[in-house]
Amino acid sequence: DLKREIPKGREVGPLGDIATFRNGINYDKSEIGDAEYRIVNVRNISESTFLIRHKDLDKIILRQTLADRFLLGSGDIIVARSGTPGATRIILNPERTIFCGFRTLIGSFWRKGCNPFRDHSLTRRVAPF
Repeated sequence: DLKREIPKGREVGPLGDIATFRNGINYDKSEIGDAEYRIVNVRNISESTFLIRHKDLDKIILRQTLADRFLLGSGDIIVARSGTPGATRIILNPERTIFCGFRTLIGSFWRKGCNPFRDHSLTRRVAPF
């Protein structure tokens, strides 16, 4: 039972229908890399509210063949699993930004009729008949 009314033209469904979940990168700090990235860590989650500013992220050098698999895209939602479990954040235009220690919802929410900024939820638009 939901505790709120769902707006007309929207429906509730499993998050797995509009996104995929991924864990963040694991890396060895002593490893020598060949590409620079910004990285989201627990501190960035606990020190922000909803949006994370790209300029506040630490820089790290990792092997590109490893790190590119963990690049964030615009519209990806980061969900903390430690520090502040369940906290969610978004980075707008996350140029060369990777994530560690989190689960992320990787999805094209705007193309799938979902806009968390506008809707303040992850409901999806019902296709018109």
